Parts: sequence; C-alpha cells; structure tokens
Amino acid sequence: MKSYTAKDVAELMRSAKDAKNPYVFFTGAGCSISAGVPSANSLVEEIKRKFPVQTKYVDTSDINQYGSYMSALDKNERRQLLSPYIIENKKINWAHIALACLIKEGFITRVLTFNFDSILSRACNLIGLNPSIYDFATASLHLYHLINDPSIVHLHGQGAGFIQLNTEQETKDHAQKMSDFVAAILNSNPSLFIGYSGNADAFFPLLEEKYSEQHRLIWTGRKKSIDELDAKAVKEFLKKNQNITHYIGEVDADRFLIQIAQHLECFPPEIIDNSAQHILNLFDELIDFPVDDEEYPIDILVRKRTALKADSDSTKKKNQDNLRGKLIRGKCSLTDIFNSYPTVETTNELDNDDKDMVASVYMNQGANLASKAAYANDENLFYKAIEKYDMSLRVRQKHIDTLNNRILAMVSIASIKKDKNLFDDCIKSVNEFLEDNSDNVNTIFSHGFALHRLAKLTSDEVIYKQSFEKYEQALSFRGDSFKVLHDYSDALLSCFNIEKDESLLVKAYELLVQAEKIYPGETYNFACYYSLTNQLDLCKDKLLCCEQASTSPKSYIKKRLIEDTDLDNVRNLDWFQELLARLPD
Repeated sequence: MKSYTAKDVAELMRSAKDAKNPYVFFTGAGCSISAGVPSANSLVEEIKRKFPVQTKYVDTSDINQYGSYMSALDKNERRQLLSPYIIENKKINWAHIALACLIKEGFITRVLTFNFDSILSRACNLIGLNPSIYDFATASLHLYHLINDPSIVHLHGQGAGFIQLNTEQETKDHAQKMSDFVAAILNSNPSLFIGYSGNADAFFPLLEEKYSEQHRLIWTGRKKSIDELDAKAVKEFLKKNQNITHYIGEVDADRFLIQIAQHLECFPPEIIDNSAQHILNLFDELIDFPVDDEEYPIDILVRKRTALKADSDSTKKKNQDNLRGKLIRGKCSLTDIFNSYPTVETTNELDNDDKDMVASVYMNQGANLASKAAYANDENLFYKAIEKYDMSLRVRQKHIDTLNNRILAMVSIASIKKDKNLFDDCIKSVNEFLEDNSDNVNTIFSHGFALHRLAKLTSDEVIYKQSFEKYEQALSFRGDSFKVLHDYSDALLSCFNIEKDESLLVKAYELLVQAEKIYPGETYNFACYYSLTNQLDLCKDKLLCCEQASTSPKSYIKKRLIEDTDLDNVRNLDWFQELLARLPD
C-alpha cells in the first residue's frame, strides 16, 4: 500500500501552519536511540541482566514486558538503571535538531514526549530556541490550557524530575488524569507520532478513545506496513479510516525528520551553516558590556562582535561562490539554494528548468515570510516577503501565482497602514491580471480580499458586496478553500455591523460551519458570530477553543479581543476579562 513521503508530510505541515493550526508531535524512544538512549526492549534485557533476583518472578507472558519488568524494581533501582542514559548522557542526535528547527519556524507548536531525556530541549537551546518545558508527571493537569507554546511536554516525567512513570499501573492511572488534555490536543491540531510503538505503556488506549478524526493523524514506524506492527490495537486503529489516519513505514527518525525540515527550508540550522552569524544573533540578547575605565577598560562584546561579523561575511561569500559553481554544473539542490541565498544575477547562465527552480525557491521564501507576517500582523515582515517575490519575478517574469502573492502582501500592508491609495493600486493590478486570467481562483480571491479590506477601511457596504461577488466566484472554483470560507465569513460579519441585515449572518454561519470542518481550531470568526447573535456561552466556547489551539500569537489575540467591536456583547463578562488577563501584552 502506498504511503506518504517526507515531502508529502512537509507539505501538510506547511498547509497547517498557513492555516494557523500547526502540527503537534508525539515522540517516543525511537527518536532518542541514535543518541544512545535504549529502546524499551533493550532496557528489558538490561534489567534481566542487572537485576536477576528482583525480576525472578516477573510474569513473562505479559504483553507489556517493559511495564512488568520496571514494576519489579524499586524507584531507586529505576534511577540507577536510567541515569547513564538520561542524566549523564549529553549527546544530541539529528532527529532532535531537526525537530528543534521545525519548532523554531512554527511548523510544530508543541512536542509531547514519552521520553525522560532532555535531548530535545538541549537541541532547542543549541539553535537559540527556548521553548516552555512542562513535566506532566507532577503538573496540575486541569491547567493544561495555560501551556505557553512553543512547548515541550514530558507526559511521563523528566529524568531530572522527582517522578518518572514506568510501570503499566503508573502510566494507566496517569493516562486517565490526562484524558481531557489528550482529547483537546487530538481534536484541535493535526498530529504525528514518531519513535513510539504504542505497546509499552497505557497511553495508547486513551489516544484511541479520544481521537475523533477531527484532524489528520500520521503514525510512523520502522516496520514496512501496518500489518507488520507488533501492537494489535495500533493496527486496528490505523485501519479504521486510512484516509485520515496514515502509516508511514521504514522510518528512521534522524533521516525522516531531516528530510521534512529540508523540504520546509529550515535545515541545517544556522549554528551549522554559519556559526559566526548564529553567535552574533545570540549576542543580541545580551545587554551592553559594563565598561569600567580601570577594571574593564575594553568592551569585550564589541570586540568579539567585530571578529564574528568578519567570519560571518566570509562564510556567506564562500556559500554563494560554491552555489554559483553548483548551479553552472547543474548539481545544485533545493536545500543548497535556500541555505546559500543566491543573487538573482547568477541565474542568467541557467536553463529554463533551473530558472523555474530558483524562482520557486524565492517565491517559497516569500510565502514563508508572508505566513509569519500574517501570524504576527507585522508590516516589516510583509515587506521582506515582497522583496523575495520581486526576486522571483526577476527570474520568472509575470508568474501569476507570485504576482498574486505579492498583491496579497501589499493588501495586508495597506490594511495595517490604513492606506486607501495602496488599496487602489492593488485593486488596479488585480483587474489587469484578470483580463488574461479570468479563471484563476487565486487572482479572483486576491480581488475579493483587496475589496474586502478596503471596505473595512472605508465602512462602505457597496464595496463589501463587490467583495462578496468575488468570494462567491472563488468558491465556485474551490468550494473547500479554507482561506476563502474564512475571509468571506469575516467580510459578511463586518458588513452586518454596518447594514444590520440578518441574511448576512445566515450566510456567515453557513460558511463558518464549512470552515470549521476543515480547521476546527480556527474559531475566532465563529466566536464573533455568536457574540453578534447574543449566544454568549457559545461565544465563550469558541474563544477558549481559539486560545487552546493557539491559532494566532497570544499577544495578537489579546489586541484583537480588546479592539474588536464584534465582541462588545461579552466584553464585560467575568470569563472574558479572565481570558484577557491570561494573555500576554
């Protein structure tokens, strides 16, 4: 049976991030083996060898051998067994470095791990990322909605923590406490399991019970097919709906995660690619050095920055020189191009296929920047995205999708700056494209999006209705497009505030129901709808869902909550004020 490739997974992750609902990863021992952490089966063999008396009467017929043998040891003996691997071991493997890169670039919002080791947190620190760390063996599980992402959640405890859950009974009791948390995760975000067999603890039955097919679930393993898996329950679970639950076999965690990160243009990390620049970036977090004319007369930070800047510039030039040679010889990969940032001038010597490849690289870089910009409502990031689109257009002129992306970025800037002239320029450009691309759904959407945002600025119901026509036209081509459904519903709700026409709310509800089926975590517009229709408890549910799913940066959510007049009906309620208090400024 055919299964997804690493490239397919990367595209799913890119789409999820663009929809502001990035993946959650579950990791098991298989992610740490190459760093010297043994598998459950290896630990069982070690327990037999080192603790023969303690394990003399273990029931060897028990399916969960790991849990049975661990339960024969007291807690001190377990620490004695595990300490060389999870406390003393300082190795970092490439699976965790790739995971750290994916977290840093927003493709993964949270990693839930069954492992006690700290490899992932150390990998994150290595590349300059400091995610929130939670130990669920000791945490107050009913407060899971307060988790600050990006985060790493140790489901069964940490190696340096006070409690590590090893036995079947321990994990079974704990699994029931995690019931609400697991349900919220599985039903709010797409997920991927890697390095986890499902047969060494009591967590899998909980997963099976709580998973409701709201989001895609990808399961990876070393066995070639589902039928070869050891755990019968896992086989049956994955076969229930193979269009939604997917198995990818023969997966080596290091290679697989590196491939995904490469396809998503975030590997290798800067600490490998340009170590000097990486350290310079870290220095940005330091305050100025306290120069003292007598004791510390030299600013050591300035001196080191100067030396590192020279090293960084030298590395960048070497990378670009190497790239030119590879391009001319036809031996340049997509990753080479992304990591070396070629100048547009180097493409003059390429054939058309290579030019298309380079142009696509620039366009994808622009799309990634635009996605970050939309997530943070950041004008400067939108301008950086436009720079990349312009570089792409210099290589591949009049490419309609790149032009559309550029216009969408300009519309977003016009919205942030509240500049009507910019809107007029964008709409004029779209009209020119439509003359030759009347059936291009992206161009039609761009037109609707520009009109919609201009209508918001001017509070003009006539322009709103023009945007509705374009959104309807886009839906006639792509009825399952989340971005069209989402933005169309937003336009209808905004127009209702001017016109007070109940039919606008009816249409908005219809679109919101369709959109929620695609991305259940993106519920902000639904909350606005329920506030406007005075269904206040449902408004609360949708806003809390939005908070839990982290479908926008929390500081941006707070700004929207404070300013959005759609929420005036709930603004003074206690739960709304509590929500505001939880969110950072």
